[in-house]
Order: sequence, then structure tokens, then C-alpha cells
Amino acid sequence: KAVNKIQALIPEGSEVGHGATLQYHDHIPVSQCPTKIDGYMRTYLATKAPEYLSFSQQILGKLELLMSSTKDYQGREWIPYWDLVDWKGVAHGYDRGPKNTRYKMGVPYDQSKAKFAAKNNKFIDSFGFGFFQLSLVKEDLPLEFQNRCILFLKKMIDFYHRDYMLYEKEDRYFWRTSDFTPANPEPLNDQYIIHLLGSDILYLMLAYLNLADDNETTELCITSLSKFSKFYQKVRRELGIKNYQNSDWTNKPLWRLEYLDGRMLHVSQWAQKSHRSEFQDLVDFMERELANLYQYDQKVLFAEDGLLDTSDATTQLLPIYAAVAPQKFHELWRGFVHGALTPRGALPKGYLIQGMNSSSYPIFLAYAHEAWQNRLMTDDELIYITNKMYAFWGMDEALRDNTDWVQELNPADKSQPHWRATPDENYVEGVMSEGLWKNSEAHGYLLDWTVYMVGSNQQPYYESDMDRIFRNDYIQFTAPFQSHAEPFAYGDAFTFNTLQYQSEQREESKILVKYKKPNLPETLHCFGVLDVTDIYYEGKKSTRPTKSAITTVSCEGKTLPFKVIGCPEIEGLYSNIDSKRLVFLLPNHKPGELSIEVTLVKTEKFLEEPTDD
Repeated sequence: KAVNKIQALIPEGSEVGHGATLQYHDHIPVSQCPTKIDGYMRTYLATKAPEYLSFSQQILGKLELLMSSTKDYQGREWIPYWDLVDWKGVAHGYDRGPKNTRYKMGVPYDQSKAKFAAKNNKFIDSFGFGFFQLSLVKEDLPLEFQNRCILFLKKMIDFYHRDYMLYEKEDRYFWRTSDFTPANPEPLNDQYIIHLLGSDILYLMLAYLNLADDNETTELCITSLSKFSKFYQKVRRELGIKNYQNSDWTNKPLWRLEYLDGRMLHVSQWAQKSHRSEFQDLVDFMERELANLYQYDQKVLFAEDGLLDTSDATTQLLPIYAAVAPQKFHELWRGFVHGALTPRGALPKGYLIQGMNSSSYPIFLAYAHEAWQNRLMTDDELIYITNKMYAFWGMDEALRDNTDWVQELNPADKSQPHWRATPDENYVEGVMSEGLWKNSEAHGYLLDWTVYMVGSNQQPYYESDMDRIFRNDYIQFTAPFQSHAEPFAYGDAFTFNTLQYQSEQREESKILVKYKKPNLPETLHCFGVLDVTDIYYEGKKSTRPTKSAITTVSCEGKTLPFKVIGCPEIEGLYSNIDSKRLVFLLPNHKPGELSIEVTLVKTEKFLEEPTDD
């Protein structure tokens, strides 16, 4: 809602409050955009709600415009992932850049003066992995959208194979891992950072191979992947066994090595599925040798406060173990999910709550779903983690509403002139914040932000070292499908248990809707979504309520729990187009088609006409 249909180059998280001015969107992590496209597109494919398709197209359009506007020293297109520059050509760190408004772009699309950040991109692999995830639902993608992705990927692959990006000499074949300026590229040498080898580009090429038919770029991808896989095997054998002692911090030689191994596992899996015999040596290496190159440390370490560039989180070991050592995968999984994971952060040592960004939670659903599909996880285990995550996300502390706004203000604030009992006319209730952090802080909301003193009578919602107070300030931040440096399938995590809308038939007193349950355990809870705006509003305007309401939702005679939710001005701020959605829970049902019956009832008018009396 905050960023819908805005042409400016802004991050695709949202800030709703103060008229959604977007003034806090000063730092633009382009690397996150493809994972967001994937998340919104998968939501559209399940619900058929058109705004999600529109938003996917908008974000892709911004990437296309960013690329067409940004040129290297030879006038060829490229795209930056991180540290975008302002109109003066100056790059700014997080929360340090020029402020956007709804009418002024702080950051231009022309990023020709920017650096290409390989080393300093804090969200490595997110860009490539987002497109890779999109390619996995190729059969369902709209054809026009798919063709746009293919063309965009073709340009990205060309960029990575230019002489200032690709090092190829004798048996060495890799893409540069240092930051450089394409407008005046620094010389490319034979130095590289191990865990960054192949970052993003491997997933971009896999995405292209999944989406496109055979052509010149296809052959380039296959040849390039083959050459790099041979270089990788040599390097990986020389590096030897990974253990906690040689990889637990940034100055250790095998720091984050599992990220490189994870990329190559995906290449190996693609080669097996595609029956590419030229990759047989890689497949054999991954199956026979990789397990021996890991010492199975069972440390459970999260990405504290959602930060990964200086965090020795061990989460990424899970997919490695799932592929090469299933028993160790289960041991580490229990440590994460059954032991340390709490709704307010992580308890890796049993007593210290580490702050967690919301991006640290859905990854366990993504891992669980993939492990279940590969028969590494039982139905009960998948159901357990699904129930646990949704219990976390449904907590009152995670979902702020107008009641919280009234109750959490200090009495002095309420005595101020022009105080009102809602934070902002554009505020959306019941939205999951960016995360629950220490002391139950609903991170993502700013409310009367003060320094919390231990032992005081203040409610400990926020911790800060800033010597300032915001009065009557309730700003809502959400970050849908965000990624924090890990190749995690966020879109799949949030949609794998969404019922797939098929069709509907409307009558005066009921709606009959056809859905399809994905291939999941019969007792795993799924949820369905239905647009019921015209049931509640005339002309999609909340100021024109109808006389209808939903009373029950049922499936095969069984009544289901449901909620009717809404987003005002869903088509953009000041659009005056409002929405209502029916969201219902389906506790038990076998996979396949099913029918949902929605019962309607007549209600009194929202506003009664005045009478003579």
C-alpha cells in the first residue's frame, strides 16, 4: 500500500504512517527485489488476487528501468545490488542516505557512477536466488512476465561474462568478488574471496536454464557452469574439512563456506534433473566427497538481530546436511526448532535472548517443506514446525492494532491538543511487524521511542541509545518476503500451504468456491483467501457499506474458523479503493479439489437515514 504504483526507486518494504511519506526509505537493497517478486507472484498464483501480480510486475519494471539507465564505460547495461548513489553520485550507508518522499526521488535510476558491490553486498545470493525460485514455477507464470524475466536474465548473464567480471586463465575460472566501478573498472586479478565465488551468478544462470529454450545464452550458461564446477572441485578439495574453529568468524579461512557449497549443490541437482552428463564429476563429488569435508559441529547459532555479514549463524548448514548427512540434519534441526526458537528471539545458550529479524523465522518452514518433499522429514515434523511458526505470527504482540495505540501512549501524550485515538488514517491493523525482538519489542513500529532503563516502571517495548523522544509517533514498518543474505525460499515458505483458488459461483445468500489443496499431509493446516470486497462495499469504497456480511464458512458440512480482514486504499495511497478479504483455516483435508461454502446474511445499514422522529 505504501509503495504501490509509485515510480520512484524505493525499497519494496513498506512504511505506513504519517501519510506513508516514505521518508525513512533512504537505503535501497536492490538485492532483495527478486525474492519479493517471487513472494508476491506465488501469492498471486495461489489466490488469483490481481494486486499481487501487479506488484510483481511493478518491481520487475523497476529492475528493468534501473538496468536500462545504468551504463558501464563502454555504454553497456548493468545493475547494482547495494550502495546506490544519490543524484550527486555519493553512496550512503543504511539510514544515512537522502530521504525519499512521495514526490521526490532521493536516489535516481541512473546508477552509472555506483560501484558493483560483490564483497560489500550484505544480502549475497538474494538477487540470483529470487529469480531461481521464480523459475521453479515456470509452468504457472504468465507468458509475458516469463519472457520479461528471460530477457532481463540474459542481460545479467552478459554482464557477468564481461572481461572485467570474469577471470579465466589456465585452470582458474571465477567471477570477481571485489567491489569495483564499471564506469572505470579497476584491473581484474586472480584474487578472490572463497565464500563469494559464484554468488548470485550461479542462480541467475540456473534460472535462465529453467526458463528459456535452447539458444546461444543457454550454451554459454552450460559451458560456464561446467568450467566453474571443475574449478570449484579443485578449490574445495584444497580447502579441506570445515569445522567451527576455522570458520566461526570473518577472518577464518573457511568463513561461510557452506554458502558456496550450497550453490554447487543446486548446480548438481539441476544437472541430475536435466541429465547433463558433462557434470557427472560434480555430481560424484557432491555425493561421495562433500560429506567428508565437514566436521559436524552441532552449534545452534542464529543471525543475531537479523545481521549476517558479521554473524557466525549456522542456519545455512541445514541444507548442506540435508543433502550429504541426513542424520546430522535432524540433530541440528532439533536444536534450532525444538530448542532455541522462541517467538521473541533465539535462546541458543538457554538464557540469552538474541534479537531476531522476521526473516530468520520463515526459513525453517522453507527448509521443512523441502525436506518433507525429499522424504527427509515426516508428516508430523512438518506439521509441528508449521503450527509453531503460525502460533508465533498470530501472537498479540506481533500484531498491533488501534487498541494498542491507545493503551501504549503515556497519559501526557493523550492530553496534548488534537490527540486522536488512531495513529494514522492510513494505518492497517493486524499486520505482522518486521520481527519480535528482545523484551517483546514489536520491531517495525516506532511508538513514543524512549531509552528504556532497567528497573523503571516503563513498559519495555523499545531499547535505544538515542537521547530523544518521539511524541505521538506510531509508524508501521513491514518487510514482505525480505531476505537477509541467505538463499532461502521465502515465497515458498509463506505460500506452500495456501489453498489454490480455482473458481466461484455467487448466489444471493451464499458463495460456492472451488479450491485445490496442494500435495501436503492431510492434517496439515492450510488457509484460503477470497476477495469479498463487493460483499461489504459498493464500488470498493468503505464509505459505501452494503447490507451483507459473512456469517459462516464451511467445507463438506464442517464449520471452519475465519476472519474478514481489509486494507484501505489497497491500490495506492489516496486511491479511495478499499478491499475486504475472507481468510479461512482448513484444518484437515486430503490433497486435491474441495468446495467451500460461504454463507451471507443481511445486516442493518452502517448509517441509518434520519427520520422525522
